[in-house]
Amino acid sequence: SLKAQDPEHKKREQLVRFAMYRGYPYDSIRRALSKMQLGELD
Repeated sequence: SLKAQDPEHKKREQLVRFAMYRGYPYDSIRRALSKMQLGELD
């Protein structure tokens, strides 16, 4: 998929992995990511 090739997407994926590794709940990670995406779209 095109998304997987997107460097921004890769960066987010690494962020999620790092956050989960640090023990953050997945829900708050997703919330943070969607806030980030909203900021990007703005």
